[in-house]
Amino acid sequence: MKIGVLTLPLNTNYGGILQAYALQTILERMGHEACIISIKNIFPATIIGRLREYFLSPIKQWILRNIIPADFVNDKSYYTSIFIRKYVNTTYYHSFSEIKPNEYDAIIVGSDQIWREKYVCGSHKRPIESSFLDFAESWNIKRLSYAASFGTDSWEYSEEQTNNCRRLIHKFDAVSVRESSGIALCEKHLGIDSVQVLDPTLLLTKEDYCDLVKKCSPKASRCLMTYILDPDTGKERIIELLVKALGLKIFRANEEGVDSPAFQGKMKQPPVENWICGFRDADFVVTDSFHACVFSLIFNKPFVVIPNYVRGASRFESLLSLFGQSFRLVKDPANFVLDDRIKSRPNCNLQTLRDFSLNFLISNL
Repeated sequence: MKIGVLTLPLNTNYGGILQAYALQTILERMGHEACIISIKNIFPATIIGRLREYFLSPIKQWILRNIIPADFVNDKSYYTSIFIRKYVNTTYYHSFSEIKPNEYDAIIVGSDQIWREKYVCGSHKRPIESSFLDFAESWNIKRLSYAASFGTDSWEYSEEQTNNCRRLIHKFDAVSVRESSGIALCEKHLGIDSVQVLDPTLLLTKEDYCDLVKKCSPKASRCLMTYILDPDTGKERIIELLVKALGLKIFRANEEGVDSPAFQGKMKQPPVENWICGFRDADFVVTDSFHACVFSLIFNKPFVVIPNYVRGASRFESLLSLFGQSFRLVKDPANFVLDDRIKSRPNCNLQTLRDFSLNFLISNL
């Protein structure tokens, strides 16, 4: 079966890239042909990017991305784009209207915050109805959501959006969400039953990810990895406290390389492989990122998370409660206290929930 996967655009977000990679990998292991549906310009929306797209041959385009040293290309997504091209099978379209009705046997919506109105409509300039496959409404295909996330436990859609999405979702063969709060939102506002499944990244094992980074050099021993999307003094206080209490050295995962002379002023996002290696080699993790929590669980590393309530805290609450790790959620950084539970490894049993989540895909495709 040829399956298209509709998710948020893959740019520099490690979690977004790896959830797409993981879902594609799982579908391929099931014997399907899977690709990510990407609605965006193949090149950045800059003058140089557009010149590349319209005037350069494919060979020259490849040379620009793969031969010219990174130091000469001022592109934040330079390294993450390399990972996407190497590992994620992607088909690019400039609009949903370019997708042919017979191009896919099935389309899966998810994962990540593909149903978050403020991201889909605001950040990515798409109608939220596209995340419910409005462009394929009349097509004779299988359609389902896998671990789709609203990102929050409150309803953000307008009345018109709600009515449209309610009509569209009732054409789905099966609906699954990533958070427990998503079940309630689907029932209350869209009038449909759904089930909770694991984020796609959790369907792969630690060994699967270690295979991707075999050539990655180990980080310094006794390492505290930080992955902070929204820095503030409260988070920095917790990092300093843990460094002293645990006797660890800091590895800042989203700053590596940026401080070196070769990167000054260019702010390239470090490679995806470096991010994965951080979890492999860390003794402790401090983060405000959902997927950094996920990878801490996969690699069985002690961690704490300081949620950003603007980005959505229900994602963290749902994930941590699912595995009995809610004590790792730091709601008040000013009163954070390190205890033995936090210093211990999560030791979560992922297999039962993996089996349930995999069965959702198997039984509905």
